[in-house]
Amino acid sequence: MNPSAWRHLLHELLTGGIDSKSGSTIEFLEPGQPSETYTYSRIQALATRVAASLQAAGLSKGDRVLVMLDNSVELVITILGISLAGGVSVPINTATRGSSLEYLVRQVSSRYVFVSSEMEELYDEALGKAGVETLSVTVGGPSRRAGRMTFDEFVGPDHPFTPVGQDPEDAACILYTSGSTGPPKGVICSHGMMTAWAHNANLVMDYQPKDRVFIALPVFHANALCCALLPALKTGASIIISQRFSARAFFSDLRETRATTVNLLGTMEAILRKRGISQDDRSHSVERALVIPAPISQNEFADTFGMKATTLYGLTDSGIPLGVPAGTAWPDGTCGRPNGVWETAVVDENDLPVSPGEPGFLLIRPNLPGIMMLGYLDNPDATIKDWRNLWFHTSDRVRVDEEGWFYFAGRSSDSIRRGGENISALEVEEVLNNHPAVTHSAVVPVTSEIYGQEVLAFLEGVDQGELSSIIDHCVENLPYFAVPRYFELIDELPRTPSEKIDKPLLKARSVSSATIDRGELRRASAQSPT
Repeated sequence: MNPSAWRHLLHELLTGGIDSKSGSTIEFLEPGQPSETYTYSRIQALATRVAASLQAAGLSKGDRVLVMLDNSVELVITILGISLAGGVSVPINTATRGSSLEYLVRQVSSRYVFVSSEMEELYDEALGKAGVETLSVTVGGPSRRAGRMTFDEFVGPDHPFTPVGQDPEDAACILYTSGSTGPPKGVICSHGMMTAWAHNANLVMDYQPKDRVFIALPVFHANALCCALLPALKTGASIIISQRFSARAFFSDLRETRATTVNLLGTMEAILRKRGISQDDRSHSVERALVIPAPISQNEFADTFGMKATTLYGLTDSGIPLGVPAGTAWPDGTCGRPNGVWETAVVDENDLPVSPGEPGFLLIRPNLPGIMMLGYLDNPDATIKDWRNLWFHTSDRVRVDEEGWFYFAGRSSDSIRRGGENISALEVEEVLNNHPAVTHSAVVPVTSEIYGQEVLAFLEGVDQGELSSIIDHCVENLPYFAVPRYFELIDELPRTPSEKIDKPLLKARSVSSATIDRGELRRASAQSPT
């Protein structure tokens, strides 16, 4: 890859789109509201106002800025503005709450925070417990706290902007990923890593200035940010950003916005299939969809959805080491092949190569400087653990066919993947064990037709009468997607000879008559006479 393709600053991707002179725009959709459309030049002007306002507030190069916003023009111009000002943006999932949010607020220790009005109360509670002092800006409505500025008040004054000297090796943002053996890990991404990520996504999607890129995934996640928004900006494509995914509105939005590309998670695909897809739904202009994981059958997907699928394998820790090159025929079930930017190896538990065709652990390392993460925030032990023997260990199992196509074979880490969200089993267990009725718990994944996996929690020695209180405790302290769907109450958790909980044995079990479905329990409680 030519260095000019990746040695840029994050905000310079927008400049590339402006230089393309495509006249492209970014449109924002919000249910029940008229859409808002901005030219690239207008987005750049607004991002510069954010940058100037941050500088006026005292932001220095390298300062972290916590961003808790859903899809909106404010989210996009804030991320770009932080980059312009030399800061490090930290976008986090707006479903985060309770102890999880407190942990992130404390670890990031940002002096500057942009928070949606819907999240403000939860944020203030976490802020008080974390004991961090910040300059906070409320976005999307008036603040509940006296003296706190709204977004319009913050960017309103006409402050001068001073360009900041930055290098591609400097930190651009911190993206959080599930910690397989602990709390979420903050991946420190350099500008070079982010722009290389956009380049590698474009090797798969081949965005062009004539494209209209539809984004319904949250931009605070790497998929939407790095595989759609940033590469589309770089090429000067028009972009449509929906506030959130809606199965009911999905196909009508595609038609009305004349979208030509879209990103889908397997969960979204399953939800749309369950809703039913009509001939009218297929009367859109979408040519290609990035689907992760890939659909079981490309031909069946094209017939059902009226668009061609492609796919890739990506990690928040690294970017995109594998993908289907644009315009290339590919076998069903693959997650791609090396793109030349990354070197790969498939090994056993001792880092020794496995035989061709055998499943093994995927190792990767970059062939170019400055395109890998700078490390995990305040977690050198995890950085060293994942980087050993001169390779980055992904903890994912894959196999490779004779033609060099890779196939995902499962995760070795103690992590659960529900609806595109990574969930740390340990984090859920810590919340469960903090409830006074719970002494020991074990959390494992179970297969879900819609979400890929659901969370099953085994609770040792807990009376069923305590379960409603335990569920409430989880709802208050975990993101909604991490709250266990299923519970099983057992007298004693199985343990290994070394007295560790036998997770493999529990993972081998599935939902049974002894399993309690949280949804059914709540429905039964609601129907019970008072």
